[in-house]
Amino acid sequence: MRQQGIVRVWNGTYGFLDQLAGGPALFVHHNDVEMADPQAWRELFVGDRVEYESEFSDRGFHAVRVKAIEPTQPAAETEKAK
Repeated sequence: MRQQGIVRVWNGTYGFLDQLAGGPALFVHHNDVEMADPQAWRELFVGDRVEYESEFSDRGFHAVRVKAIEPTQPAAETEKAK
């Protein structure tokens, strides 16, 4: 079942999502991020609203098949626009 969350932390290759339905933050790896352009670097930004599914592994629950539904602009891009 698809769920929604917001990116709390993103460090380039992994991060954590806050679940909108409540519960602990979920780990997400950049390989689990789905992009419209398959050649694009799989990246999220803090504050992005995302849809995802969660799976259990030996390290606990983590987010998979993550897709941004309300992407935010990265801070660097926002500064360039000014």
